[in-house]
Parts: sequence; structure tokens; C-alpha cells
Amino acid sequence: MTADQPSHADLTRVMDAHPMLCNFGYGKSPWAGWNYAADRAALAGNLDQVRTAYAWLRTLHPAGDRPWPTSYGLKHDGEYAGIGYVTNGAMIAAAYLVGVPVRVHPDDPNPELGVALTPPKAPARDGSFTVWLAGHADANHPIGGLAHDVAEWSGLHGSCRSLAVGCHPMALSTEERDGLYQEILLAPLRTSADYLPKMGGGDEVDLASFTSLYGADPLYHWMGFDSPLMFAAHKAAGGMTSIYRQLGIGCERMFRQVLKDELALSEDQVKWSYEILPETEDETKKARILSLDGRVEVGDIPDPGASNRVEDWIEQQRAVLGISVPLKGAVFEVRQGYKSADSKRQNADLANAAQALGHGYLPVLAIMSTQINMVVRARYLTGNWSVLMGTVGENDPLHSTFDFLRDVVGYDIAGFFQRNTTELRAGVERILRRLLEAK
Repeated sequence: MTADQPSHADLTRVMDAHPMLCNFGYGKSPWAGWNYAADRAALAGNLDQVRTAYAWLRTLHPAGDRPWPTSYGLKHDGEYAGIGYVTNGAMIAAAYLVGVPVRVHPDDPNPELGVALTPPKAPARDGSFTVWLAGHADANHPIGGLAHDVAEWSGLHGSCRSLAVGCHPMALSTEERDGLYQEILLAPLRTSADYLPKMGGGDEVDLASFTSLYGADPLYHWMGFDSPLMFAAHKAAGGMTSIYRQLGIGCERMFRQVLKDELALSEDQVKWSYEILPETEDETKKARILSLDGRVEVGDIPDPGASNRVEDWIEQQRAVLGISVPLKGAVFEVRQGYKSADSKRQNADLANAAQALGHGYLPVLAIMSTQINMVVRARYLTGNWSVLMGTVGENDPLHSTFDFLRDVVGYDIAGFFQRNTTELRAGVERILRRLLEAK
């Protein structure tokens, strides 16, 4: 094998060493009608894509102790970088050929690959003030507290790998941080691109299975419902629901990440859950654990300025809502929008609010868009929820999600969206095009 051109023999060698490797990824697809032998043969003939992925992987950097991306996520990173489409299996095969470490997980077609898009941060020089300060990270006095924070942020004490695992935002450039937040938003949405309908059964149905199923039905065949366009319509109908759901997941993750990054909170500090005991004496019934999407406790925030901003904001909300109990922090339920008037969901959220107040937290419904049913909004306000909406330009952190994150938390998330709208729109466009394909 030359440095830039793996051969058919090289690909065959990798496939022989990994008999579960195919175009789909590592392992067998659960999709109805999928043919493992044919998909494996397709990878064997897919040398051009393997070479493309191979050349691109050679430009990347060792992940080291930073989070490893999955092969599926990395292949999309490659597409965004301009290498064009490659299959998941081609990316995995290329990784083996380059010598990238590969972590395979049972029943997961997307192994983790030990590479990163960016080089690791250079460590502080020996003899520098940063190194001296890090040596005092365990001291029990104010210098020790400062030293601990600096050491954590510089990677000299513990592990500061990236923003995704608690690295201080100043450790990354604006471009790097934007890239991380883009990925947090788009990664869940990409799962919608491969959505397949189930057509009333337990398994997903691809185009071949759909045309076979509907083609065998006399009425549907006579009426032309076994058309690929009908299949595309079914994909689009279910896929749209999936896209909105996945956007909600991305918004929730990004909101929580911003709390961690700006307020220097740990993963455990931004999580909140509570236990509900079963309303029965049946000992076989277990307690349920319910959770919200984020938490900020004033006493956990190390920066006095940020702590005071959050405390003042909570007190203002407490006065507006007429809450009489003292509050030590806030818990957040994050939604991309809230158009539904589902009473079951509302009742569950009102019960969450009662639990939050009982634990000393202000319950906050943070809507990232302006799409909310106003009757529902009024009911939440009556139930002592603070309701934030995705409005811009109002300079009102008591009612705007974006203003709250900018003025109270300290991060201009509207600015992030404005800077990255071209990349975000392009990513969604690719997802929609794949979803709407009749195949």
C-alpha cells in the first residue's frame, strides 16, 4: 500500500480481519430486506470511497484523551469538509488502513474512532506561572481555589479535554466553540435522515420492502399506492415528526452545555432528578426517577458576578410569579417549541413544578423558538412556571430565552445562531434531501 493509495488487496485484508464490516457499518442492519452478503460485497467494490476517507483521515489528529467521534459522525464531518459522500463502512475500513484506533461496541454499527478534527492544546511550559499555580490546586485557601480552577481549565490537574467534558470556554476559540455547538445541534437531526417507516409492523421498511408489501395488496397495487413516491410521502410524514423531536434533543443538549461552559458547572451540577414512590403497597412496583433538562444552583457557581446575576434573576422571577418560598436555584425544561395542548404532558410538567419548588428550585420552561400555544403558556404561568420564549431584540431576560442566556448566564446564543446560520441551514438541507429521497 502506498501512502495515499490503498489497494484492493489492502481492503480485502481489512475485511477478512473484520468479517462483520460492510457498507452499512460494523454489524448487520435491522432493516427489513437488507442483505448482509450483498452489502459486504458492495464495500469490497467501494475502493474509491475508502481511498477518499483514507486521504482525509490522514489529515486529522490523534484524539488522545479527548472524546472519540463515531464513524457515522465522522463521515458527516468529512462531507462538511468537502470530501463528498462516503459510506459508514468505507470510513471504518479507511480507519483500519490508516491505523486509527477503533473501538467497536456490541450491537452498534458505528464504532468510535480515535481521531480529532483539531490538534490538542499545547500544554503550559515548565516553569511558567500556570504550572506553578497548578501545583497549589489542593491547597485549602483562596489561592488554592484559584489554582484548582486554572489547573482544571489548562489540563494540568484532572482532565480538560473539550467543552463537551467541562473545559472552560476560554480554552477554545470562537470558531472551535461554534463548531462544537453546531455538532451538538446537528448530530441528533442526522438520525432523521435515515428514517424509515414501519407501516404498522415492528420493523422498519425500505423501498424494496414497501413496494413488495403494497404491490402484493390488490387495491393498493391497482391504485398505484406501491409507487416510490408514496414511499417517499410516508418517509416524509414520519421523518418530519422525527426532525422536530431531534431538534428538541439538540436544543436541550446545547442549553445544558452553555450552562456548564459559562457558569463553570460540572455534568452532575447541571442535572436534576427526583424520585416518585409507587402509589401502591405492591413491593414489586419500583420508584420512578423523573428528571428535567438542566439545573443551576446559585451556590455551585464559582464566579461571584455570575452567581449574583443568577440569584437576582431568580428573585425577580419569584416576585413576578408570587412564589413565597425561598429558592436556591432554578431547574429547566428545554423545548424547541410547544405547539401541542397535550393535557397529559401539561399535568406532568405541573407536577414537576411542585416538586421543583418543594426542593427550592424555580421551575423554568425555556422555549428556543416562538412556537408555543398561548393557552398552554398561560396555564404554565398559573402553575408557577417561569416561561421563556425564543424572542430576540426585546432585552427582556425575564421572558426571552436568548436574553436570559446572554444577560444572566453570559453567552450570546443568538449571536451563535447568526454567525452559523449558513452552516446550520446547509446541514438541515442535506438532512431534508436525504429524508425526501424515494429510496
